[in-house]
Amino acid sequence: MSPIVYRIRPWAGGFAVYADDAIANEDPFPAAADAVAHAKELARGTPGGAQVVVHAEDGSVLSEFFYEPEERDALDRDDSTRSIAASRPARRHDAGRR
Repeated sequence: MSPIVYRIRPWAGGFAVYADDAIANEDPFPAAADAVAHAKELARGTPGGAQVVVHAEDGSVLSEFFYEPEERDALDRDDSTRSIAASRPARRHDAGRR
């Protein structure tokens, strides 16, 4: 199964999210950032992975994001892992100095 591609394109004075070339929202989003946020939420909930592609008016690709289920699981676990920055610094032991 290939991943679903969510595309953000200018549409009707705003921006639309397309899922595999079918429109995924009824009304245009007023800003591209709103459409991107919506597409990312859809991608995060897609089993099997998804891709989000942002297009300019001329059709060129401005940016793209990839979501894989394995990555989402790993990111969920990261909150429970202690940060290296939170650990105490290592002490240097010089053999000849005391």
